[in-house]
Order: sequence, then C-alpha cells, then structure tokens
Amino acid sequence: MDEKIFLQEHRHVLFNCNSKVVENYKKEHIAEIKRSHRKRHLTQHQLDHLHFDTFNNWFKDQVKELEAIYDI
Repeated sequence: MDEKIFLQEHRHVLFNCNSKVVENYKKEHIAEIKRSHRKRHLTQHQLDHLHFDTFNNWFKDQVKELEAIYDI
C-alpha cells in the first residue's frame, strides 16, 4: 500500500471513530499544541491544521509510552 494512502486512511479512522478514549487523546493533543504555542497565538485554522498534521504521530508515541510502562 502506498504510504500516502495509508496515512490518509489512518487519519480518517482516528478522526472519525466514536471512541471516548481517542476523543480524550485528541483533547490532550490540542491542549499540548496550545501550550507549546502560547507566545504565538494560533488561529483556529492554524490549530486545526497542526492537530490534523501531527495527531497521528503524537498518538502513536502515546501508545508506545503505554506499551513501555505496562510492558506490552
């Protein structure tokens, strides 16, 4: 499978699933983006764009951390 298509499909699943757990991670990611860009106020469009572009890798890192903590 083409890497670009895989990424698009992965994003589609993450942004369209109805999981409360994933929703909590999305909220946490947005809060982290806001904290890291405090000095430069982001527009809603910029925030949405950053969230969309970076959430999948950020989420993967969160899962890896949990795997390491719980030795999965």
